[in-house]
Amino acid sequence: MGNHNICHNKWVEIISCVALLGSLSGAPASLAEPTANANRKPPGNDQAANWREGQRIGFDLPALRLTDALELYCRQSGAQFLTSEKYIARAVSNRVQGSYSREQALQLLLKNTGYYYQFSGERLITIYAHEAGVTGRHGGAHSGSEPQSEIAAVESRARLSELAPGRRELEEIVVTARLHRERQVDSPVAVTRVNIEARSSHDLTDLSESTRFAPNVDFSFGGTSSGSTSAAVMYIRGVGQNDFTPVTDPGVGVYLDGGYLGRTLGSVVEISDLSSIQILRGPQGTLFGRNTVGGAILLETPAPSGEWGSRGAVTLGEQGRRSLMLSGDIPFSDTAGMKVSYVSQRLDDYVKRVLADDGLGNQMADTLRAKAAWTPAENQQLTLSVDATRERENSAPETLTHLYTESDFVRFHNDRVAAETSGIDDCQSAAPQAAFRAGCLNDLYVGAPYTSFETGPSRNDIDLGGLSVTWDADVGGSSSFRSITAWRYIDADFARASDGTPVTVIQTEDTYGQSQFSQELR
Repeated sequence: MGNHNICHNKWVEIISCVALLGSLSGAPASLAEPTANANRKPPGNDQAANWREGQRIGFDLPALRLTDALELYCRQSGAQFLTSEKYIARAVSNRVQGSYSREQALQLLLKNTGYYYQFSGERLITIYAHEAGVTGRHGGAHSGSEPQSEIAAVESRARLSELAPGRRELEEIVVTARLHRERQVDSPVAVTRVNIEARSSHDLTDLSESTRFAPNVDFSFGGTSSGSTSAAVMYIRGVGQNDFTPVTDPGVGVYLDGGYLGRTLGSVVEISDLSSIQILRGPQGTLFGRNTVGGAILLETPAPSGEWGSRGAVTLGEQGRRSLMLSGDIPFSDTAGMKVSYVSQRLDDYVKRVLADDGLGNQMADTLRAKAAWTPAENQQLTLSVDATRERENSAPETLTHLYTESDFVRFHNDRVAAETSGIDDCQSAAPQAAFRAGCLNDLYVGAPYTSFETGPSRNDIDLGGLSVTWDADVGGSSSFRSITAWRYIDADFARASDGTPVTVIQTEDTYGQSQFSQELR
């Protein structure tokens, strides 16, 4: 089973001469005075130990802010540093001048600063803060080592912080795609991380755009078959479904806050305010049940932060592009809060229907989401998620690129037109104006890339939404219980004429209503 996740969570700062994304391993070390024979031996082989302790280097490190001192140290020693400490820039290093091994110089540099170090491989060094209860001391020979759980504590303290321009960052990714929380370094899944800033810079607005970062995932909308830009066409590793009708089940399951989206229509979800997108590739029936033979896509909206806050963004562009995103956190008490977000998307049509005097491909969508969380007890949490989307648009854009005049249907139509219209002997050789007035089918209607000659119905009116109630409880030990109760609805009226000509060849109109209820226990 192959898996793919797109998600974002906590941040870790990396300080190094050359960026390195390494994993943390081995037991942490405390600071000690430089000695020839330390009781603690760092993890690693003899070559790594010789690199740390054997070779002597001439160091010249003045007393600086600790971040600047560490960067200077790495340039002189060839080491690389990783830290999750937000306030490390407030500490001041010790002056180090003379010939020392890499580890001796590091011990002198960090002495009495309140920070410890751990060699995690030959050249990667982790810097973390001293905490009460940690074995060891800042001066003198060290006679023990800190517990391995300190590394988990360091990683759990990682927070998003403002960094100096050009500072490299390493993100700790928490994966929940397998229905339990686990660090990405401990999970056997392939991960592609797209953070909020990258998502904004790439102008990712809906789910079909975000999946272009995921290998073997094809996500678009079935405008040519339905006329609606909300009808998802999802394929993972070539397995999926392109039929939008309500009598067919999707081949890739989409879940919003744990609630299952039972139809492809309405699955092109607005992602501007999502906290994570996780994509599991391959059959997922064991964890998610039916309709996941191609894979599963898990979408999560951000939970309330417990503090007052707001965020907004406005985007303007060509073709009448206007988008607005607003979100706010509202705390009710120490145990309850709510997060509300609103997204509005506007775009003028860009395919002109010259005979109908209108266009295709415009965007007029509004999405409102709210998530409320309540913690009635230390081991319980109740979460309510509500969302609603309204779209009032023209049909999905499409144009005619070629007309096969030798096909049986086109020949039959043209022969009938020629037989019933005076002055038309052959639709292929008739004058353009005469052929147009007579209704001939020929290359006259193969227009520019953004021009269509269709005159049929064009609309995409969608109302959809739902709610989900999630109850999480710890039942003792390492066991937990989760209940997800969800309800969703879709009311849709959409139509399209996809032949690209004024002749009625391919036109469809659909009125669609659906509601669903689901209950999941874990």
